Amino acid sequence: MMQTNFPEFERALQQFSKKVELSAATLTKRVATDLFRRIIEKTPVDTGRARASWNISIGAPNADVQPEGQHQSNADALAAKANEALAGYGVDGQKHLQPIYITNNLPYIGELEHGSSQQAPQGMVALSLKEVTNTLNKLSKA
Repeated sequence: MMQTNFPEFERALQQFSKKVELSAATLTKRVATDLFRRIIEKTPVDTGRARASWNISIGAPNADVQPEGQHQSNADALAAKANEALAGYGVDGQKHLQPIYITNNLPYIGELEHGSSQQAPQGMVALSLKEVTNTLNKLSKA
């Protein structure tokens, strides 16, 4: 499983949450959904397996992997998974935000992230995190 460390993203989210009148849970859910959609849209498509293998979950990583074959690659349909998966998102019993995980467990997803596909030479995850972080930083300074 590929993991990305994103302290700058977390800082930007915290700064932005101070500026808007949304609960931290609502803001986090919206940002996670946007990030998930961006990653899906940037994922290169051959059979659609890499796109279809993106998962979003609450509390623990989802280890599901799509089997080989042709898959639904429509970004809108796949991003609908985020709304369904995050429907119950909020705070835990100790009033802490639950962690949200965006995962893809295909053996070659790291290669795709590091530019092995001409369709996504800059990858998907790091680029999407940078975009969302930049947006949050701009909005928090407005």
